[in-house]
Amino acid sequence: MYARSEESVEKLKKELEIMEKQTLRYAQDLAKIFKKEREKAVQLDLTKEQLVRSARMALTGQLAASMAHEINNVITPAIGNIDLILLQQEALEPKLAERIMRVKESLDKVSSMLRHLLDFSRRETEKKEKVNVKKSVLNVLNFLEYKIKKKAIKIQMTFPPELPEIYGDTDQLEQVFTNLTINAIEAMDVEGILEITVQYLPEKDYLEISFKDNGRGIASEDLDHIFAPFYTTKEAGKGTGLGLFVSYGIIEKHGGIIDVKSELGKGSTFTIKLPLK
Repeated sequence: MYARSEESVEKLKKELEIMEKQTLRYAQDLAKIFKKEREKAVQLDLTKEQLVRSARMALTGQLAASMAHEINNVITPAIGNIDLILLQQEALEPKLAERIMRVKESLDKVSSMLRHLLDFSRRETEKKEKVNVKKSVLNVLNFLEYKIKKKAIKIQMTFPPELPEIYGDTDQLEQVFTNLTINAIEAMDVEGILEITVQYLPEKDYLEISFKDNGRGIASEDLDHIFAPFYTTKEAGKGTGLGLFVSYGIIEKHGGIIDVKSELGKGSTFTIKLPLK
């Protein structure tokens, strides 16, 4: 009788152990499912946010480009007439010639801004070719060597051993890299550090390119508007507010995305994600 009771207890223990293990497995499975669903929800929110931002930027770009076209039609004849006047510069009084030259410089600056807006409005990139991102980044740094040395900026670069090429417009992508590098340089004090990192993510088949500086950073209230046209955090007269706007449009036309993370006093990180094709 006692042996049977002991046998029943052992059997019950084993059954409880099996149930405990099954319950643990179910809990682990549920935790995995919950984690995946949570990740999907976060990704969905990010996608929705990106779509809303893209739609807003596209509409803003169309309106800005329409205005740019109309303004360009007005100032082009003005620039042409000033050029004709300056052909006879020697016949003008020096002070008058200087003032006309200043007007010309201002109009040229406006014309350049308008070209940026009109470039943004184009639906497709002008050319598709193989782009070596490492080479393009090095070209930009070489082009900006004077600015980098002037502020004694330290450049730290990280590239994978094997970096696949992407298809895109080399000139336009280098324009983006130039804008981000100049912004970083201007945001930092002397002897600042700019980290440029390129990663290849084979599971998603895209390149991730980041520009991280240890400059003054961007206020949280400015982050939502940082890619908008004519919006700038620079001092008056030191920025047109078009560099990031145009950069956003170029990356979007390449099928990629560009985003920023920043905190006042702790620097900024601009991250670009570009598909290989």
